[in-house]
Amino acid sequence: VSQHDTHMDKTVYISGKITGLDPKAAQKHFDKAYKKLAKEGYRVINPVNLTKSFPNGTHEEYLAICLFMMRFANVVYFLNNWQDSPGSKVEMEYARDNDKKILMERE
Repeated sequence: VSQHDTHMDKTVYISGKITGLDPKAAQKHFDKAYKKLAKEGYRVINPVNLTKSFPNGTHEEYLAICLFMMRFANVVYFLNNWQDSPGSKVEMEYARDNDKKILMERE
């Protein structure tokens, strides 16, 4: 078993609504999930930070990058607002098509 395979067992991608929300509110929601998942021992991929490293990207560009990042996780954690996000709906389809373990925020 390679080191990459071992890491992937505990790597989670957070999916939820970002577009259309107040950026600080979205950041807070994703950061709360990040802290919870990191505390549980996961390596966490937090896409809300993408806008800091790639400002002014289009929704299509962000979604393409997010789908690429999802390849490195075997678990996807959906925030409770995911159904209000067209991008998260695509990520749910990707997660199901690629046999990712799906976790749902309960609050």
